[in-house]
Amino acid sequence: MLKLNNHELRILTSIILKEKARYSDLNSEDLPTNQFNYHLQLLLQEGFIEKDNNIYVLTEKGEELAGDIDIFAHDIERQGKISAVAICKKMENDEELFLMQKRKKQPYYGYCGFPAGKMKYGSSFASEVLRELEEETGMTGKAELKQISHVLVKNLKGKKIVNDFTFFKFLITDLKGHFIQESLEGINQWMTVKQIKKEKHLFPGVLYSIDLLKQKNISFKEITEIYKQEN
Repeated sequence: MLKLNNHELRILTSIILKEKARYSDLNSEDLPTNQFNYHLQLLLQEGFIEKDNNIYVLTEKGEELAGDIDIFAHDIERQGKISAVAICKKMENDEELFLMQKRKKQPYYGYCGFPAGKMKYGSSFASEVLRELEEETGMTGKAELKQISHVLVKNLKGKKIVNDFTFFKFLITDLKGHFIQESLEGINQWMTVKQIKKEKHLFPGVLYSIDLLKQKNISFKEITEIYKQEN
């Protein structure tokens, strides 16, 4: 999508704050006419607004964008990331094993955690977690929501939030498929809890999630962590 500047966002804000707007309502900055018309025409051409009998209104595309606009700062608000997490477990030789993935991409290169993926627009959580799981590990199964966690990630100084994640964690049962040991996303391995605890770079919340699997109710937890990438 076209990156809008402050002038264009101010014009959109003028329409957001009215059911309908006239030309005279839109130039809240008192820009020179030629400059203002340039930004107005761009919004019309890109399909964010439309004009009918000298009245300007948001299009469907404009209404979708409007929900992300900070009407006080005249900027696009940064949104937190939402991900679906697959917790797969199985029994082997009387030991409980969990399917873990060591990341092969930034950020968090080399960190170990459950297979996961960002939610795609318009997808359901259950279908998305199974799609991601199959894409990254070759496995699929039945998904049951068990946990929701909100994780704020701060930089080393602990002053700036650099990431904001909400994770919907699903227990995957009735596993089937052809196991993929390695993909572009990472290296997959079945591990015991003892092996998981020995991992140098382990995502926060992994052991917590394993401990809560036996609970019947869906749990919720908020975590703040300091991120340090070691070479």
